[in-house]
Amino acid sequence: MMRSLLTFVLLASLLALPAGCNTDPKPSADSGTSSGPAKNRFGDSPLLGKKAPEFSLPTLKGGTASDADLKGHVTIVDFWATWCEPCRRSMPHLQQLAANPDLSGKGLRVLAVNATNQDDRDDVAKYIKEMGFSFPVLLDENGMMAQAFQVRGFPTTFVVGRDGTVRSVFVGVNPDTAKALDEAVNAALK
Repeated sequence: MMRSLLTFVLLASLLALPAGCNTDPKPSADSGTSSGPAKNRFGDSPLLGKKAPEFSLPTLKGGTASDADLKGHVTIVDFWATWCEPCRRSMPHLQQLAANPDLSGKGLRVLAVNATNQDDRDDVAKYIKEMGFSFPVLLDENGMMAQAFQVRGFPTTFVVGRDGTVRSVFVGVNPDTAKALDEAVNAALK
């Protein structure tokens, strides 16, 4: 009886964790899970409440994007890879946010940072085109931006305030993530 109860509690706990992929290149179909404690129940990061790192990366469409372009805006910075199934599940919601004229009018920007050092650029271009995503895709070709943001799994999504401070962090995806991200964005836009 006690063993059955312990097994049930352990299984229920695991199912409650947000699903995410580890940062190892092209992991097996058995992707890991991530949990998030403390100030932000959806993810932890040493950057929470601190200035976001400076960056300048090439974009999928050519050109570059940098933190300087985003000053005064609320920015979602999402780290992802094409081989990460939870990333694929979360990206349509990012597109909804990016395409919302009310949110963009208030200053919201969305950046999708691809782990190009662990991905195939052609796969990235094909996926973005197939899905019709309109937000900028940054190519982290050497993994330095993910390292600067201390990303430990995909997707990891940061909400950066107008002042450049990391306001919220979301690691992995669970049924509550989209709603919590919406709330974090709306709070940062106020």
